[in-house]
Amino acid sequence: MSNLVLSSASTRQLFLSKNLVRLLIDRLIEDADQEDVLVEATGVARNLVIEGGRDVCGEMANKGILQPLNTLISKLVTSMDSFQAAGGTDAQNTPAQSLNWSRWVLISENVIIILWSLAETSSKWLDSVIALQDIIPLLSNILRLFTDQLQAKRSPKSTPSRCLIPSSCALASGQCLYALTEDHVKLSKQLAFSNQESIQPLITLFSCPDQPSEQFSSEDIENLELLKVVTIGVLRNIILHTRKRAEELSFKPAYDEKMPHILIAKLQVDLGQLAVAAAEAHNSIPIAPLSDLNLTKASIQGPSSAELKLESIERRLTLVQLALELVGEWCASADGFDEDEDNCVVASDSDQASEDDEMDDSDNGSQNPEQKQDSQSENEDIDMEEIPSKVNGAKSDDHLTETNNNAMDIEETGASIQSPQTTSFSHLLSHLNNLAKPTPHFYQSRDSETMGRNVIPTATNTEDMSSNPISGTVPDLINELLSGIHLRATDALNNMMITIERLEGASVDSENKFVSTNQEALCKVWKSCWSTTSELAHHAHLSRKGKQKAPNGTLLSQQCHREQLLISALTCFWSLTRVLMGDISSSALPFTPHQTQSLIEIVRTSENETLRARALTTLTCFARRPRVSVEENTIIGDVLIDIISKANAAASDIPISLFIGALDGLFDVYADETKEYDGPVFRQRGFLDTLKAALPTLQAIVKMIDKRKDPALRQQAEEVQSNLAAFIEYRKSFI
Repeated sequence: MSNLVLSSASTRQLFLSKNLVRLLIDRLIEDADQEDVLVEATGVARNLVIEGGRDVCGEMANKGILQPLNTLISKLVTSMDSFQAAGGTDAQNTPAQSLNWSRWVLISENVIIILWSLAETSSKWLDSVIALQDIIPLLSNILRLFTDQLQAKRSPKSTPSRCLIPSSCALASGQCLYALTEDHVKLSKQLAFSNQESIQPLITLFSCPDQPSEQFSSEDIENLELLKVVTIGVLRNIILHTRKRAEELSFKPAYDEKMPHILIAKLQVDLGQLAVAAAEAHNSIPIAPLSDLNLTKASIQGPSSAELKLESIERRLTLVQLALELVGEWCASADGFDEDEDNCVVASDSDQASEDDEMDDSDNGSQNPEQKQDSQSENEDIDMEEIPSKVNGAKSDDHLTETNNNAMDIEETGASIQSPQTTSFSHLLSHLNNLAKPTPHFYQSRDSETMGRNVIPTATNTEDMSSNPISGTVPDLINELLSGIHLRATDALNNMMITIERLEGASVDSENKFVSTNQEALCKVWKSCWSTTSELAHHAHLSRKGKQKAPNGTLLSQQCHREQLLISALTCFWSLTRVLMGDISSSALPFTPHQTQSLIEIVRTSENETLRARALTTLTCFARRPRVSVEENTIIGDVLIDIISKANAAASDIPISLFIGALDGLFDVYADETKEYDGPVFRQRGFLDTLKAALPTLQAIVKMIDKRKDPALRQQAEEVQSNLAAFIEYRKSFI
């Protein structure tokens, strides 16, 4: 059954409809002493959470799977401790002892993956998993045994231990610990200061050399590489959550020195080659007939060479994706900047009542998982009341995204500023740029979507692009990983640009500025970001035109990935434009009318409010750049004033974020009355009259927004209202 639940979604759904989850829980309770049954039951549950996702995890948690797992974990810890205490070597094991140990390890790996999946389902189940009495001892013990085994393999004179841990089990333990510490401040503090022996294996793994022994298989080597990146993630979580006391951590100096270099080395991959290899392997796997989908054949057939190749590619892509996630966070804070300490670390209710660094060990393991399930938190199930978020009653989505990601809103701190040359930014630029570029398979539609004529003008028209046929398709999981890599690489580039913008503003030595010494590389990334933006904008237009929607009305998964990457690519392009305009001549950047027109089309036709806001802020950068033509400024100014005019009309459907963005943009572009375009555009086209008419509209919007439900939006609207009144008074003297 473990393999059958992997065969297809329809097979899993059939089993789930027969109350399979309840049957598995019963087996865990009633056959708790039958290890062969536990191996199979936990194996089925493991495959279910991997393939079934959030829904299956929620069903398992709600039906009480944590109760038998809590008992099972304690039994595993006790059994493994007793086995280790007996001493001896692997050669001295009897067949029965070796079988028992193998069963315990396999059950442990299954249970850890189940708990890891549950912890990532919601904060409610994260707390419940952490409350399991022996979860941390189990994870720590497995990692300790694995590091001991690792060191023994590297030492030719050492004797192999009788307690062997496969790399897959150690990797699952590390990934579970990463998930547990990522959003739980209290656990991170306990591991850092009260339970330091639990993270000692992680420190050992972090210090291990990159070149493993020849005794390792290729799968073990790939698992080791991924485990090392996971280890960096866990240590990062602990450093992040300890904050003021982070300097007390013994591993922090070595972490700060080695971490960037380790992560950057993991980014040197060719995604195009991996995608092609995945497509070739995927298409070489024959489709099994229905007659072969039975328990006997499913259990005796091992994976083919093509399937093993796909598994290897999945591991490599997972490694790159996690490394990019950590690199992106490092890029955002490489200068010592902390955007918002209070917002970055949100403590649990019990932590909020204590001092920032006070340790409370009394709660560790004291909460009963059964009780936690019976008294479920309502946090995940509460739907926030909708508030008026469009002008004159229309609704808005993601109205804060523009503000939260706006680098211009970031306040300077007193942190010590390092030169980017002392970091690895210069070396990192090309790697991130390569990973951010979508592979041809990213654009390939499973619905045979035709490219069609490019309605939205782009800098690189698709009619002129070479349309070499793509042989084969990549599996869904690999396609998801590739999409995640493109997105994270683009986000990391954007974070780097925000950090560079802070550094450039703080630096007084023009010769050592990052932009001036990396102009060519940055301009290359700028062009690449625009190329991705234009291609994705074209595909988004075709998707809207074809109305390709899933049966429930949502976007298809592939379209959703494209939309997310489009927003990220445009945001990065906007950040690069700001950075480059601040340090080099705007004539060095190849601005084109196609770019302006494409951005205008996005503002006017996109169904995504965040994307429209991004395009609008980018247009604002274009309009106020040095030596912009009066004609181009007029075109962009008309777009801004048109949004404001429509917002003033009755029953307007202009989102609040777009209305506020247009007002802010107008302030930025026309704040200097001496600009060449100010007279023929702002004054002669009567922009001031439109702004005067917008003041009552904005005042009404401010009153509509409940500051208790949406304080950030209310504050933003109030600031724009104040700026608008002051701007009108200022511009009256220059009519």
